[in-house]
Amino acid sequence: MTDIAVVYAAQNELGEGPLWLADEQQLFWLDMRQGIIWRYAVATGAVASFALGLFVSAIAPRQAGGFVVATQHGFATWQPGQPLSWLVDPESHLPANRFNDGAVDSHGRMWAATLTDGDDQTTVPHGSLYRLDPDGQAQGMDTGFYVSNGLGWSPDNRTMYFTDSWQRIIFAYDFDAASGQISHRRPFILVPEGKGLPDGLAIDAEGYLWSACWGGGRIIRYAPDGQVEREIALPVSYPTSCAFGGPDLTTLYITSAWTALTPEQRQAEPLAGAVLRLHAPCPGLPTLPYAG
Repeated sequence: MTDIAVVYAAQNELGEGPLWLADEQQLFWLDMRQGIIWRYAVATGAVASFALGLFVSAIAPRQAGGFVVATQHGFATWQPGQPLSWLVDPESHLPANRFNDGAVDSHGRMWAATLTDGDDQTTVPHGSLYRLDPDGQAQGMDTGFYVSNGLGWSPDNRTMYFTDSWQRIIFAYDFDAASGQISHRRPFILVPEGKGLPDGLAIDAEGYLWSACWGGGRIIRYAPDGQVEREIALPVSYPTSCAFGGPDLTTLYITSAWTALTPEQRQAEPLAGAVLRLHAPCPGLPTLPYAG
């Protein structure tokens, strides 16, 4: 039995994007729908929040200081307490689209993908995958997704994983780290009905993939061959994402949401929207900064 602890009962409507900063020993995460970035200092338990005033879906540190974020209006840089500085919006011609999950590769490129908030989100694949290069230019890398979600890389940087929640598929690509090119997209994991929808993910040092199951109330750890290694039940129905942190990267932080619950369900699930943690059997991979 895995012990689940509450990090912070944030009551996030749509908690997302956990991010660990090792030097500061701080955890950042988002309330995506409320447009709020949260910060938690492990040593003191101090919590701070920063309202951006728009839909924010992914965050990563920058080598130059501060952060890069993905939002409903494209990519921007951000310093706590300061307004956003806009970089590029590759889908400015698609006002119903917004960015969702994102992550940084081993060469400092930020990857994030889009979806539509229109009525045809689950009937027409409006989403596309983008790579934000260090020069601030966004490259379209793939398209044809419904609900774009969690992504990450194998420890050897030869495989990139990317989730389409609505299709219940975590895809794998061949990844060329030097060029940032992807190829040979294929289904890696098809999540069966009854387990929820695959949402955000994290990769550990052994190459196992941890996937938060939206509506499934669990985290699933998959082996590099795609087999289920373990399932961990959670005290929330809608976990959204996960990230490794702590001094030795063996703490798995998990965000969650209450947005899909009825008022009655929410009353019965007081931890919905909280940030949780558990102890993992091996370390995760370190957080990588955006090189721009």
